[in-house]
This record gives sequence, C-alpha cells and structure tokens, in this order.
Amino acid sequence: MFEHEQSMTSVVGAFGERVASGPGAVAVRCGDVVLTYAELDAASDGLARVLVEGGVSSESRVGLLLERSVDVVVAMLAVLKAGGVYVPVHASYPEERVRQVLVQAGARLVVTDRGVDEVGGVPALAVGAVPSGAGDLPAVIPSGSLAYVMFTSGSTGVPKGVAVTHGDIVALAADGR
Repeated sequence: MFEHEQSMTSVVGAFGERVASGPGAVAVRCGDVVLTYAELDAASDGLARVLVEGGVSSESRVGLLLERSVDVVVAMLAVLKAGGVYVPVHASYPEERVRQVLVQAGARLVVTDRGVDEVGGVPALAVGAVPSGAGDLPAVIPSGSLAYVMFTSGSTGVPKGVAVTHGDIVALAADGR
C-alpha cells in the first residue's frame, strides 16, 4: 500500500528556498533574456503587489494571456505570491474560447502583454505594471491551496478545468523518479 504524503510547503515557499540558496543562478531564459533567481523574485514580488492592490487574494482566479517570454514565469509566480490561482490561456485561442475559459474559471483579472483594458469581459492588467503602494503579500501560502487551473478542450468541445494545488506541484518537482 502506498501512502501519499503531501508536501508541507507551497510553490512560493519552495521558490523562496531556491532563491536563498542561489540568488545569482540563472532561473529562466527565453531567447536573449535571462533572469537570475533574485531578479525573478523581485519582478514577481512587484507584480504580486499590483495584483493584491487589484483585489487578488486567497484562491482568486487570474487569467494569464501572454506570448512566450520570461514574463510568463514572472506572472505565474506573482499570482501565486498574491495567494491567487493562475489560469493559463493560450495566446492563439479564438476570442470566444478565451471568454469561455475566463468565465468558467471565475477570473477576476487577466495579466497580459496585449496592451488592452479587458479580455473576454474581464479587466486586464499589463504584465509590466508597477505597484502604486506597498500591497502586503500573504505571509504563508498553504500547500493545500490551489495553484493553477488548466483547461482542456474536453470531448464536448467545451473547456473543462483541472485544478492543481501547491503541494501537488512541489511533490511532483521533488519526485526523483
């Protein structure tokens, strides 16, 4: 009999440990753009504060509509640091599918690089937004909290969401198999 042990840390906690152990190491690279762990930490903290100022709190859904870039990783971490749940939306989806995913997810905001005020009827926030104040980030994110909701096409053609917790992600990352 196998006993499932859920990790006692969140993605945010595990990331913080990695930043502390090697802040100057390369964390993400996309084309010619490179961020160290310290740079990724600072960028995601800033965006997380903007998200908190925008009303994102525990398990709030936040759509991510971004082209492939380091901004995707910054935005994912920022949503998690704000206590939210990110909902990736593929940039090539037709407008109606984007709207369906955002509505079904209950997204309160969309982080995007498209320079628009709304996406699918949901208020949009520029991925490069700068915090106006000192929005406080949650002190601890429980490992059982949702981290992201991934939508699949579904056999009926209607998007279906699959929810994943922080503990699930950390456990998968730590699995040496």
